Amino acid sequence: MFLLEFRLGVLLPVALLAFPRIRNHEGGLVLGAYLTVLGFIVNRLNVSITGMGHAAGVTYNPSWMESAISLALMTGGFALFGLAVRYLPIFVDPWQPPPPREAPAWLLPTRILSS
Repeated sequence: MFLLEFRLGVLLPVALLAFPRIRNHEGGLVLGAYLTVLGFIVNRLNVSITGMGHAAGVTYNPSWMESAISLALMTGGFALFGLAVRYLPIFVDPWQPPPPREAPAWLLPTRILSS
């Protein structure tokens, strides 16, 4: 498990990002970041499941409901992040001036007609 974690989360992303063609491409950066996070997840699983099970002398396999709940929580996290990116200024260039905004209609002054 340690070799899988080290190869997947350290060596492969470093090897990929060593090439400027991959490093300067958006998909290459996403793949490198994804592999790094996947290596971190394998590390946590290695410590929690393999290490603790070995110390206790038992083996553990999660049920389908535990796996479904974990998958649902991860899916919800991705969905919330997607909504945050869409509706909040998450990826804003700090050197770009903000686009001009119009005031809402209720805030604009109206003409009062005199009779």
